[in-house]
Amino acid sequence: MKASRERVTKMAGKGCFIQALGLLAPFLLGSVFGGFGVAVGAVLLVWLFVVGSMQSRTWRCGHCKNPLVDKDIRVCPVCKADLGD
Repeated sequence: MKASRERVTKMAGKGCFIQALGLLAPFLLGSVFGGFGVAVGAVLLVWLFVVGSMQSRTWRCGHCKNPLVDKDIRVCPVCKADLGD
């Protein structure tokens, strides 16, 4: 049986928390260090937003919808579907 991997984006969890920290960084650093803190916080905002976005993506089997550990798995551990490209 042939199936595909599906990318799933979580709206809560570790990735969301990291992105929230990124949104707060310019304000918190700006209140402590002024203009320099806002500039550093803006760089942190972009970096933490990208890292949080990568953390919120997971993969699942297209046949049985079982979560997969990573995108390189070739056979689903539950339904044994072929996930190769």
